[in-house]
Amino acid sequence: MMGLVIRVLWRVISPPPGPLPSYSPMTRLAAKAGHLALYLLLFAIGISGYLISTADGKPIQRFWLV
Repeated sequence: MMGLVIRVLWRVISPPPGPLPSYSPMTRLAAKAGHLALYLLLFAIGISGYLISTADGKPIQRFWLV
């Protein structure tokens, strides 16, 4: 999850290059919506994994070290 937070911060600090002028407005909108959906799904997977693993009251294990 920490890697995802770092990735989002990096994207905010260093934005990707803009779309080509030949792309239609609908294509640009679809690309932005697709990227946003992927980031939201990555966060949802991490959060749901945490919730499922701690639902029975056990702490989470990180690489069998804790």
